[in-house]
Amino acid sequence: MQASNLLLDHYYLDVLHFALNEHDGGVLTGDVDIPLTAEDVNTTVEIGQNPDDELEFFFRLTIRLDDKDSKFPYDFRIKLSGFFKVSPDCAPEMREPLATVNGPSVLYGAAREMLAMVSARSRVVSVFLPPIRFTPWTKKPPPEQEMKALSEGSKPKRQGTKKVAKKK
Repeated sequence: MQASNLLLDHYYLDVLHFALNEHDGGVLTGDVDIPLTAEDVNTTVEIGQNPDDELEFFFRLTIRLDDKDSKFPYDFRIKLSGFFKVSPDCAPEMREPLATVNGPSVLYGAAREMLAMVSARSRVVSVFLPPIRFTPWTKKPPPEQEMKALSEGSKPKRQGTKKVAKKK
């Protein structure tokens, strides 16, 4: 085993909401032991990179229950923000993929434990977030730059520091 080239500086809990959906005078209805799947969870990742230090990344992870069929006896939403730094020893072409996959994954694990702990004290079974896979984010040029480059027959330059990617 070896240490990761991605270092967690710190993370914060921004939002934690967990509530039982109670009906019929406070009595829970329906099956309370329905396992969550990846399709039941809406996950959003906001990504930022320090323009003054390309090794520093920021991630804001929002996870919310997407209960279209009202099959769960609870509702939840959790949001975490984390600050990470890639080791200068990491190959330059691996820095962004390393950060954009592993940063949100670390926050997701923290969110899973927080939600499990809070829900364990409710009248339903403990809620465990399902495993999901984060994929590397790749920089994409602004649409106007891409269109201009295509009309000129050249490749657009990759740029940008604020990125938003949605996962589901």
